[in-house]
Amino acid sequence: MKHVFLPAIGLGLLMSGCGGGGGAEIGGGGVPTFSDNSNSQGATAKVTVNLETGQTEITPLGATSRAVFGSGAIGVSSAEVFRVTGSSTSARTLRLSFKNNSQVDFGANGGLRFLIGAASPGLTASTEAGIGAGARTDGSVASAAVGSPSGVWEDVDGTMFISQGVDGAIRSVRNGSVSTLNTLYNSPRGITGNPGSDFLYFCETGSHRIIRLRKDGKQGNVVAGNGSPGDADGSGANARFNTPIGLTSNPDTGILYVADYVNGKVKAISNPDTSPSVSTLATGIPLCLGVGFGTIDGRPLLVATSSGSGQVFLIDPSSGTKSVIRTLTPNLTGATIRENRVLVASSTNVITVLRTGSGASPFEASSWQVEGTLGGAAGFDDGINALFNGPQLMSSGSSNVYMCDSTNHRVRRIVLPNFLGGFSTQPAVFTNTEKFTPSNQGIYELGTLAAGQTTTKDVAFTVQFGASMTFFVTVTGGTNGTVPLDGSVNDNARGVFLRLLAGSATSGGVRIDGVGGAARINSSNAIAATDTDYVFFGDGQAVRVVAPDGTVRTIANKAQASGNSVNGSGESVVFAGSIIRGLACNKEGTTIVISTSSTIYMGIRNSISDIMNPGSWTFIRIAGSVDGSTGDVDGDGDTARYSDVAGLALSEDERTIFATCFSQAEVEVIRHQGGSIFTPTNWVSSVYAGSGTSGFADLNGTSAQFSSSIQGLALDRLGNLYVGDSSNARIRKIALNRDVTTHAGTGTFGDDDTAGTLSAMRFIAVDNSDSVYCSSNGGRIRVIRNGQIRTVLIGGAYSGDGFVQGFSFSPRHMAVNRATGRLFVGQGSAIYSLEPLVP
Repeated sequence: MKHVFLPAIGLGLLMSGCGGGGGAEIGGGGVPTFSDNSNSQGATAKVTVNLETGQTEITPLGATSRAVFGSGAIGVSSAEVFRVTGSSTSARTLRLSFKNNSQVDFGANGGLRFLIGAASPGLTASTEAGIGAGARTDGSVASAAVGSPSGVWEDVDGTMFISQGVDGAIRSVRNGSVSTLNTLYNSPRGITGNPGSDFLYFCETGSHRIIRLRKDGKQGNVVAGNGSPGDADGSGANARFNTPIGLTSNPDTGILYVADYVNGKVKAISNPDTSPSVSTLATGIPLCLGVGFGTIDGRPLLVATSSGSGQVFLIDPSSGTKSVIRTLTPNLTGATIRENRVLVASSTNVITVLRTGSGASPFEASSWQVEGTLGGAAGFDDGINALFNGPQLMSSGSSNVYMCDSTNHRVRRIVLPNFLGGFSTQPAVFTNTEKFTPSNQGIYELGTLAAGQTTTKDVAFTVQFGASMTFFVTVTGGTNGTVPLDGSVNDNARGVFLRLLAGSATSGGVRIDGVGGAARINSSNAIAATDTDYVFFGDGQAVRVVAPDGTVRTIANKAQASGNSVNGSGESVVFAGSIIRGLACNKEGTTIVISTSSTIYMGIRNSISDIMNPGSWTFIRIAGSVDGSTGDVDGDGDTARYSDVAGLALSEDERTIFATCFSQAEVEVIRHQGGSIFTPTNWVSSVYAGSGTSGFADLNGTSAQFSSSIQGLALDRLGNLYVGDSSNARIRKIALNRDVTTHAGTGTFGDDDTAGTLSAMRFIAVDNSDSVYCSSNGGRIRVIRNGQIRTVLIGGAYSGDGFVQGFSFSPRHMAVNRATGRLFVGQGSAIYSLEPLVP
């Protein structure tokens, strides 16, 4: 038997009834509002340029910006835009001058840099129908329930027609009132109509057929299909579909287009009102779910989505010619065409807008750019920070784009950005830098900037439209080893900049090497950072590394092999025991130590080799079991046994390793005794501190007591050790003489800077200024500096490039560039950097 897996909504809808009903009218509409979705909270200056005249305008953002440079310490002093002689018509150069207006030098530690990006698209969403209840009730749009909407279409008079999963109903929205036209259809999905017709058409997905229903709901019939799955062209009665879902129409010809899900095809139905005839238009679209009709530069075209592959297809309805214009994350749902744009919905709760320039070939993938996205984490919100939950089919109505937000039980309107006032939100492709943020901001180095000095940098970029543009420029850089804190307590520090470095804030589950937002991380675990901003992290039983530009590569055990320990290169090593639990590295990134729950490994490479190449690395077991068995035994590397190794720290000379054993309430030390580091018997493991009995006692060595949930571990520049004693709500310090003291925390759980309380701080990082950073399991990042506890960042909603809403940030594992103070945070499917902004 062949099993078919539908998107989540399909399961509920297919449980609906099988025909009949009664009903009335409904309505929607409203005037779309356009807004500038540019958020300046993390920027130094706004630079507006006219690409035709070369005119520019600089707006310092000191009064509104979280970037301290926005207040004038360093500013953008001039800007000009020009076309380079002999370059393409789309190529431009933006010349920016930066001036240090202060009396001090900046950039000595790690150098200054600036980020630049075009203003983000002004995409917004609003609610047109539904109140969030999974039911079916008629009445005013303010009170009527539209449970599990799956398809929507708007007529020329503004009447909106909706198919919904609850009761298998067809609904209408007219003049602010919601009515039911008919019920008990077997999973109605895609719905459409033609302005010159009195009829609607919809997919009765559960019965594998296309239904025609008069717009007043009083008459209907089967257009094509006979209730059983199949794959056949021909007259309406002889045609067969297998789980038809998406449906759209050409308003000029009346031809219907069906996304035949299981058959992976788009089929056309001509003459649906008189003598329906079904023909296959396009094939080879795996799990074809969404289909939409529209025009691009006046040319009629179709868009179709493959839920299975994530491919977005453009199809010529006159010839069936098709082309993949973009590949997105799989599980795509609806799609439509509007104003030279293709909009695509995904069950990852994101709407993606693709745009092509006037006159470009729409069948060339290079003609399309991502103009913007909307949504992210599952949820509900309207406006520029809109959230969705289970978006399904989309359609382009007479003046709007609509989308069914199924799990939120609402129909949403997607408002596209426009060019009001000459403002353009088109994407810019920066061509003279190799470093980008995942939201396509270019990253440029400024180096040092002395007091009163001015420096000029050229930003080369290409655009598709010759309109005015707005750029946001943010200056950032290293400090004297510390994240700057302002005078507030129990709040975010303003002098920091949160950036999504690699991975996805919303999409995990797989491991894909790539750059920035194109990389995929299943579940980041322990992390460690070098002094050159390379970040190692554990992902399952693999070790991966992120370069400063966001490039992710797997350097050990990419195959996720498990079983007995095997020494070898990054391609052949096998780590015994559980997932990677602990990581530490030297400042150059030539040595790393790794732990599973039972075993400790060391990885080494030559200093001139490629840090990102698994062939550069050799990994060896130095302590713990070969087969992953656990225990609590001191001795040489072959004899030693551990139970639940969690955190690791590596000494400056790389010959001493410290480890926390989560459930043993002990800190272990593994010392090299001489001879080859590749021989486990040349390493000896013993208890460094902790009695092995859970409790609390600030004493020396093995007389001290820790809780049985110690995890985070870090060394400072003098060799003192810091331990995250989470169940005791304290940070503990182990001095060189093994005296254990309380460094921070009162033993009372809390997050109050004034009271000095800590929650269950599991993760620790220490920089060269002796700032001790700590984080709870998803709560907030705190710092202990000069005897005071301060909040650095509170978990919550942020974007990938500054302090604005957009995704849920929940800090966990931490590492720090000890020289510059730049923090790195691992959170599930993403790695973030928390960069200081120079005061």
